[in-house]
Amino acid sequence: MKVIFLHGKESGPWGSKIKALAPALYTPQYNVQSYSDITNTEIIHGWSDNIIPVEHSIKYAQQAQCTLHLIDGDHRLNSSLNQVTSLFTDFLQGIVHVNKNILKSVKYNK
Repeated sequence: MKVIFLHGKESGPWGSKIKALAPALYTPQYNVQSYSDITNTEIIHGWSDNIIPVEHSIKYAQQAQCTLHLIDGDHRLNSSLNQVTSLFTDFLQGIVHVNKNILKSVKYNK
């Protein structure tokens, strides 16, 4: 399982924070421009992000056919942390639920 959290500048080619988890896709300086093997993907992006254009997340969400949450907030989403926390919690609970069902089916198929 991989968790991709599009966050932007800290994760882009000029940053050092979380490169593997937050690709700055469609940014010319960023070497990797696609992730074809990613599943269970959701994106959270602030409408007022002035560092990474919202169109980048829309484009990736369309190509990856994944869920995109466009919420109030800027690049850092500081004003929307409660909503980000709620969305991320729901995402993780969904993964746990799916994995529990997979484990149950493996257990009963033995």
